[in-house]
Amino acid sequence: MLERQKIETGDNSNTVVAGRDVNQVTNGITYGEVREICSDLFELNFYKLKAEAESVAVARAEMLINNFIQKLEKQDIIKPVVFQDPDMQYSLVNAQITYAKSGDEVIEDLLIDLLIERVNSNEDELSKIILNESLNVINLLTKEHLNILAVIFFMRYVKLDSPNKSEIIDHFSFILGLMEQCPHIHAEIIFDHLAYSRCTSPTSGFMQPASVTLRDYIEPYFGVPIPENSNDIETLLKKEKCFEKIIKIWDNSRLCSAFLTSVGKSLAITYMRSKDLMLPYSEWLKCNSSTESELGARFFIDT
Repeated sequence: MLERQKIETGDNSNTVVAGRDVNQVTNGITYGEVREICSDLFELNFYKLKAEAESVAVARAEMLINNFIQKLEKQDIIKPVVFQDPDMQYSLVNAQITYAKSGDEVIEDLLIDLLIERVNSNEDELSKIILNESLNVINLLTKEHLNILAVIFFMRYVKLDSPNKSEIIDHFSFILGLMEQCPHIHAEIIFDHLAYSRCTSPTSGFMQPASVTLRDYIEPYFGVPIPENSNDIETLLKKEKCFEKIIKIWDNSRLCSAFLTSVGKSLAITYMRSKDLMLPYSEWLKCNSSTESELGARFFIDT
């Protein structure tokens, strides 16, 4: 059985964490023990509901943990000290409660990916804080919010590595596809809520211009060389339909003045990973990360 221990959280609430009295595991921990820890944590911390609602909530929590453990097994990730850490147990509780309340499969995938990265980042204090906060925030966002975070992420923080014209067009066509999944992209409330959720900021840490049009953006952020004929870029922007549509959206919405916080970047990366675009967290969330990271154009196109 698990002993109860209370820790105080930042919102003046208490969370019960598990203190194992079984063998004081030092040489290893089994997947079954991880599952037991997670189940007990959920039981100790979730609200008391009517029987039918409680049954649904427990089933969802168990599904999340089972799928989480399956991924741990697949990746051969078991770190005993991590799962005995109160901070990690608090993250597990948050993830279970979030999915128990929503039951959304997209949210489940994102929670699991964040938990996996949280296990892998247990020695990095800043990454732990960012990932913990991402787990707290994710239940505040809709799919449209996630698509907008992904748009800002690719526009602001991803630089293609020496792309040719075709790769540039493919890149922006992908971004346009994300934009077109956001029917309310011009609504002020969408961006107000992203700011409330601590995902966006009106300026970057380097105090870049508050608003940048797409034309200003092309060369410095995507490595497009200035041609001998300066009209070439204008021709590209006018000729390709994807640019015409992106310019209309980007220049006339709050996209052009939005920057992502560390949490916003974390959630954008997680959302793209759920779509099998396996962006590495370490490129953007570690202290040695650059303001923007270069990705090989073919890496991007092939996914």
